[in-house]
Amino acid sequence: MADLSISYDEEMVGAGHPTKEDTLNRLALAEHASDGAHGAAAVASLAGAGLGAGYRIGLTPRYKDVDELYLAGGVLEIDGLLCGLSAETPFDMDAGGAFGPLTWYTFGFRQPSGGNALTGSELVTTGAPPVYSAGKKGFYDSASGARVINRFKTDAAGNIDPASLWAGPGGLIYSHGRTTLLSDTTPATSAEAISADVPAWGLPVLCGGYSNIRHASAAVSQYILHGNGVIAGQQVTQTAASYTGGPWTALAGPSGQIRHYAGSGAFTDYVLYKSWDSLPAGI
Repeated sequence: MADLSISYDEEMVGAGHPTKEDTLNRLALAEHASDGAHGAAAVASLAGAGLGAGYRIGLTPRYKDVDELYLAGGVLEIDGLLCGLSAETPFDMDAGGAFGPLTWYTFGFRQPSGGNALTGSELVTTGAPPVYSAGKKGFYDSASGARVINRFKTDAAGNIDPASLWAGPGGLIYSHGRTTLLSDTTPATSAEAISADVPAWGLPVLCGGYSNIRHASAAVSQYILHGNGVIAGQQVTQTAASYTGGPWTALAGPSGQIRHYAGSGAFTDYVLYKSWDSLPAGI
């Protein structure tokens, strides 16, 4: 490639001169558009530096109100294009219509029609499960082509539940700062499925919490199983007529469920809570 730097024997001429070449911006325009957006050469060099498929930094969500979130500034690779948000910005998450109650939603961005700035026009919020692309190294919404970056759940009134927000990109265990009651009914003596209060995205979701059980007599057991029915992280045996229990960890199945059962008989008291779950890597 030719040297595009201004030579010592050239005039310093800016954009728009009626007869002379723009020398001041010549080098910059080889890698960027006139609005500062990265051009093909800049994107290629950034990809070579590790900012290629799946790259993301920032865009951390923060609760604003019942249907809006703030997203921190950051950079997101969307199907080969590096896009950016320059500063924390509020986004209307339900611009396409009202939310349903007690529903999981994902949100993300599709490629801008021009340039690489992320705005509300590129935002996509949907209740459809995302699909992971190994080639793109990220989760995408099949209908819109948007790169999915996070998720939230609505409350009974159809408003964004702040406790369901993730504070950062995925693959990490996250405590919501509150517990969700999964069951207060003694399970059967054979495994039965219950909702783990996680998104049903067709892939396992690691989750956990704690339980309390009590029975009038000793030697009854509680079992927590993965969604596929394999024994998981808790087998509690009560050795006296008192409360017992403890933490559990399990993989919710593709439909967002775990299983549990009582080893024998019915408990006098039984409560099962979820207190954390995780996002899969790639979101």
